[in-house]
Amino acid sequence: MEVGALGIMCVALVVGVLIGLLVGAVILRSACHFCSVAVPTLGSAMGIVFIRAIVTGLVGFGIGFVTALVAKDSGLPPAALQAIPSLISLPINFLIAAGIYTAALDVSFGRALLVHLVEFLIVLVIAVVIIVVVVGVLYLTGGSLPQLNR
Repeated sequence: MEVGALGIMCVALVVGVLIGLLVGAVILRSACHFCSVAVPTLGSAMGIVFIRAIVTGLVGFGIGFVTALVAKDSGLPPAALQAIPSLISLPINFLIAAGIYTAALDVSFGRALLVHLVEFLIVLVIAVVIIVVVVGVLYLTGGSLPQLNR
């Protein structure tokens, strides 16, 4: 790989992280608004999203690592080995996010759980809209979705 290409990749990574933080901060601010919680400034929201991403990423990595060690000789199919850490991480990430929001937003733990639930629902709605648009465009243009090998 050339040095120039590595530089472009680094810049793209930084820009991607900043865009992700911005989108996450806007979603957090929206969730706070819907839950009648004091809405943090954009910079504060970006910081909160960054801290949450780091902590939940580290915990998720740990859960994946432990799951891989425990289940390596289990004979489970690869899809199950990928799904298990995600299913374990989901409720744990909710609790971690609520803990971070409790401290950062100065709200009760229950209200922080509600903020994260609303945040999760906003992301889910955005994902469904994107999927519907992509499938609709593919349908209207005569394209097709790639077939999965089974």
